[in-house]
Amino acid sequence: MGQVAFDATGKLVAVRVSAQLNGGFDADISGFATWAFTHSVDQAYYAPHFDTSGEYLHTNTLTRTAARGPGDAQSAYVMETMLDHVASASGA
Repeated sequence: MGQVAFDATGKLVAVRVSAQLNGGFDADISGFATWAFTHSVDQAYYAPHFDTSGEYLHTNTLTRTAARGPGDAQSAYVMETMLDHVASASGA
């Protein structure tokens, strides 16, 4: 889930991202992938108020071990999607 606040010009004021990552049934590096996601979601953008949280869930599914750059692609997708919504809403 993501929430974003911005001013009339489209400048970011606050961002909040909360994620639940499916770690599967076995402990692999999913805990690290959750940490990496929460620490890279800001990408190259700045907001004075930035809050991220992540939860690693054990489920009855297969593990999905990340090989290279765990969490980076997912966090970039989240941030870029939020910015697309900001651009549409602000007319930027």
